[in-house]
Amino acid sequence: MNAQDFQRWSTENPEAVQQAQGQYQAMLAKSATDADFRRKLVADSAAAVAEFTGKPVPENFNVRFIDAQGTPTVVLPDAVDTSAELSENELESVAGGLVWIPIAAALLGAFVAGATSPD
Repeated sequence: MNAQDFQRWSTENPEAVQQAQGQYQAMLAKSATDADFRRKLVADSAAAVAEFTGKPVPENFNVRFIDAQGTPTVVLPDAVDTSAELSENELESVAGGLVWIPIAAALLGAFVAGATSPD
């Protein structure tokens, strides 16, 4: 799911996004108190997410967790074609019409809701 598809999906599925935020926070909370689960998130993210959600992770769902090491890690946004025209949703987003939630939480929600690939 690319950024535009994800934006469209998250706008159309606010309940799933809200559920995802809760699940994401719960997963992070578990990783803070359960050393075995934390190690599994780092070593085999797909298996850990499947264990946590109770659903198998599709092959095209790639997520990686890293342990904090004192150095911030910044993930760059998807590259975009600067010569292409922006869609209405993209224009609204640039104008502040969309409040972005943590991407990992929303992607987890997309996975849990079964929307890992656009229709």
